[in-house]
Amino acid sequence: MTKTVEYGAMEQTKETNYPTENETLDFKRNFEGHNLDESQREVVVFALQEREIAVIHGPPGTGKTTTVVEVVACAPSNVAVENLVEKLTTSNGIQMIRIGHPDRLLPQIKKFSLDGQIAASDAGRLLQDVRRKIDETLARK
Repeated sequence: MTKTVEYGAMEQTKETNYPTENETLDFKRNFEGHNLDESQREVVVFALQEREIAVIHGPPGTGKTTTVVEVVACAPSNVAVENLVEKLTTSNGIQMIRIGHPDRLLPQIKKFSLDGQIAASDAGRLLQDVRRKIDETLARK
């Protein structure tokens, strides 16, 4: 799908993942079985129908994090992102990578960082083994 956007005198076309004006999605069907109340489902549908960006805001404890997990995981602070990661890790089948400086991550979240996932991969473990053998060899000299 594409969307044409005018910026001043210049017209640009960009690829999009949302329906064009002539297409629709069955949002209700897509959210059956999710643990969202009716107002949260409405917020998710609203966010998915927005063409560029949707802002979800509200007072503490109103379910913003639970709702946002259903759409996209991004937040304005490390604490908010950590909360999202914790919610995402309790959801089955969700693969995610926590982007951020590894030293600023909570210990239980580090395994979801890019560095943590690389280290846990087969290639990462092989690399660690090769580095260990190199260090052992150099230490003998």
